[in-house]
Amino acid sequence: MRTRFLFVDKGFTLIELSIVIVIIGLIVAGVVGGQTLIYQSKVRS
Repeated sequence: MRTRFLFVDKGFTLIELSIVIVIIGLIVAGVVGGQTLIYQSKVRS
């Protein structure tokens, strides 16, 4: 009976997954924004 509850805590919660997705989104947005700034500075010069 006790062994049935040992594997209940496997996996990630919805909150953990959403936090990771938000962090990845911020990183991607920063990279895209940085590339846009680099492109604009090359066009100006």
